[in-house]
Amino acid sequence: GMSQIDTFDPKPPGDAKTKKPGGYYESIDTSVPGVQVCRHLRKTAKLM
Repeated sequence: GMSQIDTFDPKPPGDAKTKKPGGYYESIDTSVPGVQVCRHLRKTAKLM
């Protein structure tokens, strides 16, 4: 499965051209202002 780094601690997208490290998945907003999780956790985001 996905690691906690890509799910509950999402990183901004990386850039392959500049070799800037980053996350693989987009992050989405939760019901808590300012808190984001991985886009694969849509149901969890609604419950937070």
